[in-house]
Amino acid sequence: IVGLNMVLVTETTLFAAFLPQVGTVLRFTGAFCGLIYLYFLPIAVHLIKTKREKGRIGFVTIWFHILLIAVGVIIVLLQFLPTSV
Repeated sequence: IVGLNMVLVTETTLFAAFLPQVGTVLRFTGAFCGLIYLYFLPIAVHLIKTKREKGRIGFVTIWFHILLIAVGVIIVLLQFLPTSV
């Protein structure tokens, strides 16, 4: 616990020292968390449930779900493009 706490405190201190724009950090953090919570976890739970119930998952189903996750990854990568207002 102490080691994990030291790592987290060091990481956040380094972010505060070298990247003081809080909005930028929140934008990237939100994008990555959204990718996990909105795209990866529901799909993973659905595929695991389907595998347990039916015993196997179809090829088309797997590729469709991979495509959905790829859309999520593309949305996250769009966060790195500069914006012009």
